[in-house]
Amino acid sequence: MENAPTNTAPLPLPSITAARKLRGITQKELSALTGISQGDISQIESGTLNPSLKILRRIAAALDMDLKITLEPLQPPR
Repeated sequence: MENAPTNTAPLPLPSITAARKLRGITQKELSALTGISQGDISQIESGTLNPSLKILRRIAAALDMDLKITLEPLQPPR
């Protein structure tokens, strides 16, 4: 089995931004709800910071959302 790359670039997380805006809260307010700095929230939303699963759980809880991570095949099985 091959090892997964350890230096993958973070991806923007538009669903966090959309959920935050849907709730009508600012990054500063989300920061207060989660204990995550506003700067880190900004970087997570823009894709310049790769959040840990623990951080994603805190954000999801503050936004009253479920956190779902899925692995799906790129191509249908043959």
